[in-house]
Amino acid sequence: MSALHQDELPQKSFAPLSLNRTIGELPSYQFEVDSSVPLEKAVARLKSDPDLPGVILRHGKTFIGALSRWKIFEWLGRPYGIELYFRKPIRKLAEAVGQDREVYPHTLSIPRAVQRALQRSPEMRYEPLVVMGQDGELRLLDIDVLLLAQSEQLSKANALIQKQAEIGKVLSSSLELSKVLHLILEQMEAVVPYDRSSILLYRDERLEFAASRGYARNVNMEQARELANRNPVFLQILTTRQPATLEDVSCYTAWPHIPDTAPTRSWLGLPLVQNDNVLGMLSISRLNVAPFNADEIEAVSIFSTQAATALGNARLFEQIQQANQELERQQKHLQEMVDELNRVNLSLMRHSRQLETSQQIAQQINTLLHLHELLPQVISIIRAQFGYSLVSIWMVKEESHSLTLEACTNASLRGMTLPLSHGGLAARACRTGQILHENFISKQANFIPTPGMRTAFSEIAFPLKFHQEVMGVLDIQSERLQAFSEDDISVLQVTASQIAIAMRNAISYDALARLSQQTDSAPSSSSLPQAG
Repeated sequence: MSALHQDELPQKSFAPLSLNRTIGELPSYQFEVDSSVPLEKAVARLKSDPDLPGVILRHGKTFIGALSRWKIFEWLGRPYGIELYFRKPIRKLAEAVGQDREVYPHTLSIPRAVQRALQRSPEMRYEPLVVMGQDGELRLLDIDVLLLAQSEQLSKANALIQKQAEIGKVLSSSLELSKVLHLILEQMEAVVPYDRSSILLYRDERLEFAASRGYARNVNMEQARELANRNPVFLQILTTRQPATLEDVSCYTAWPHIPDTAPTRSWLGLPLVQNDNVLGMLSISRLNVAPFNADEIEAVSIFSTQAATALGNARLFEQIQQANQELERQQKHLQEMVDELNRVNLSLMRHSRQLETSQQIAQQINTLLHLHELLPQVISIIRAQFGYSLVSIWMVKEESHSLTLEACTNASLRGMTLPLSHGGLAARACRTGQILHENFISKQANFIPTPGMRTAFSEIAFPLKFHQEVMGVLDIQSERLQAFSEDDISVLQVTASQIAIAMRNAISYDALARLSQQTDSAPSSSSLPQAG
């Protein structure tokens, strides 16, 4: 297993992703007058500066509203508009036109600002927004600038979701550990720009460098390993299972730098966790001060979940291969253990088939980005591969505090609801976030019989979790006793993690598609009358 042997990479400059921008970051204009000023003075300024979207009005120090450029010139162009308003105080026109007196904080997100702007009355919908900056100064934000910024965000978010789906498919394409390690570092470059990165695996309560990029060839591996195991931030990540980032490592005196390497400046670390087991961590470095922003951390967090699933499958496959090799050696010397070895071999073959099934599921669900396509496909795959009597997926409805049956092998049951307070396995798994299963489930007081199905004896419910958020439940029932072996539960738990990632991508994709449709269906401000 190779580690810390790549050539030193040149320093880069980073243009961070910007999916969570606020309206305070957009170009805006500061032009305000007292309401007693003649309109002709404001018109002169608007003509001299064609980029100004309008004018902010004050009465003394009190904000009383704003007038847009196009409304001013549209009203002046009406019959007798010049005579009525041009040389009169600007408040006369403001009183006749009507104004948007709402002030928007500079911290408001772009999608939320668009939503609030388009919810205004039709005559105010395309007026500029009055934004209060961090210093308390009022500025005008052109609605066209806001809509263009949202369009750019939607495009970037859509590209990111598509990329995450592609990455999931690539990472599930192999079970060979060395290849999976290479794929993780290779694919991570498409998620977040960096100078150096490494994968550290956690074994026997110690971190070991498994793969890396961007380090010099002459790094002392033993020394680097000791520094990693003494790094308090690394230990914090393994303990809390939460990402950690340092904007400038030089300000953190406890950071142990590796000798003979360029010092890290901005750094991000993420845990690799599968089925509540800490497999290791990702370490990502930049050699210039270029802090990882919230969008980048979110994107790499999703990636780290995908990487952990691929890494866990590869490690399990490696263990199976090692076990097979050991069994082959034992067969040559211990003929009397043939029966036992055959039993173990059958178990290992079942493990291998289950891993292949998990890989097939990952490859198929990572190609679907719509819930209405994803969920039926998922239950169809599970039933075909495992042969259970009833497979269903319930989704949490926060507004009604309930679970809704979104997909089921019995299509007639779709749309059923359960309150989250219900005592059945599905609702309890959702509330606790824990895997629950029982035999003789039909004898439980809270059991709901399924129409058209003989008595169910076994039931298991997997919470579909992304980080700590429970989005729904994968519920499986069987007419057999002891229907779920430990091997089945292990594979289904991996499958539930894969479903949760795919659901998160599908929910994000559907939400962005709806928001994009709302924006596209709204009339463009460019179609409004232009004057001046």
